[in-house]
Amino acid sequence: MSKSISILDNDYREWVKTLATRYKNSQIKAALKVNSEKLFFNWLLGRDIVEMHVEERWGESVIVQLSKDLRSELPGVEGLSKSNIYYCKKFYLLYNQYDEFFQQVVGKIESTSFGNALLPTESKDSTNFQQLVGIFQIP
Repeated sequence: MSKSISILDNDYREWVKTLATRYKNSQIKAALKVNSEKLFFNWLLGRDIVEMHVEERWGESVIVQLSKDLRSELPGVEGLSKSNIYYCKKFYLLYNQYDEFFQQVVGKIESTSFGNALLPTESKDSTNFQQLVGIFQIP
């Protein structure tokens, strides 16, 4: 027969509080990671639009079509409206301008730099973008 745990046991209550706090902290970390990945996707989408000269190549209405096609490919995913896609482009243009300005700051902080080109690989882009997000502390 097992020993019954007293509800009034202080050690047990403290342990439950510790577990609850640990769980809440994990939720916050997970939400921040998800948000960071969404920001990175938006930044890459904006980068693609700019670097591929999408509107010049396929015309102004390509963003409307892109929105429809992405929503068709990704049903239930939010943030793929025409206006949000334009915001992704603006987001990239805004933060891409800070790349060279903050290169020296990041170099001093982490002994690394963004480099001049952000396009070659997504893993390099991910590192650069995460450093950029860290600098601006985008929530």
